[in-house]
Amino acid sequence: TFLHEMIEKAGGLNVAADGLYWTYSKELLVEKDPALILLSPRWGESEEATIREFRASKPYSDLKATVKGFDADIVLRQGPRSAQALQILFDLIDGER
Repeated sequence: TFLHEMIEKAGGLNVAADGLYWTYSKELLVEKDPALILLSPRWGESEEATIREFRASKPYSDLKATVKGFDADIVLRQGPRSAQALQILFDLIDGER
């Protein structure tokens, strides 16, 4: 997918690359236990509220991953801002090294 390619170009490893749909299995995510999870804020919610809710929900609350948010309008859409999206992903991923 577009997002998978962007994550790889930004130097990341997409643990959900084997997913066939936009939603990914909670069980697989917990099993793979990634170091970093990138979340787009839910519609109408702040980035902080989305991360807080994710962190408080089982089974995600058991993960040790750093959880960061990103601007979905820029990152998830192919187009003239793809270079900006790549830089955003790089900064998020590189900040964890």
